[in-house]
Amino acid sequence: MNGPKISGLPSWMSSSLNKKETKLNLTGDRSWAGQPVINTIRVNLRKNDSVTGIIVDRAMAASWRFNGTDGRNAFIFKSQAGAITKRTNSIINFKKDSAPDKFIFSNTTPKDPFNHMQRFVIKNFGKEDRIILKNIGQTFRARDLRSLGDNKYSLPGISPTKITVVTDLL
Repeated sequence: MNGPKISGLPSWMSSSLNKKETKLNLTGDRSWAGQPVINTIRVNLRKNDSVTGIIVDRAMAASWRFNGTDGRNAFIFKSQAGAITKRTNSIINFKKDSAPDKFIFSNTTPKDPFNHMQRFVIKNFGKEDRIILKNIGQTFRARDLRSLGDNKYSLPGISPTKITVVTDLL
């Protein structure tokens, strides 16, 4: 087993696998909240590997680049994770397949539930995939998407500056 390929992980973050070796955990240490938000962290899940998901907590980055496999994938941002940027997109690539993939985002702040969700782009979203925004208690499916043209979609009630879906699979 090769394991996921990770790059850009700052020294204050660690990576580990869960007991079943199916999820990669990216977690900041005690100093995470005081770190500058400059990194682009990249993770490529590999074909024929047991890792099918990524869980992020205690980490803010300028952007994330997650590439899934051709099977079922889960990309989970827990309550203390997100992206704060005005310049670069965080790309979550589900890959072109018919397996059900999901993106889960939980972080919220009292004034703005999307403060830590800036410029997320979900690529290769299919009819079987889900976007679960725990920060507002909503789940989105393909039928919920609103066309912006050129295979770009928005989610109802959410600014495209926060999250956009790009796909030709619908």
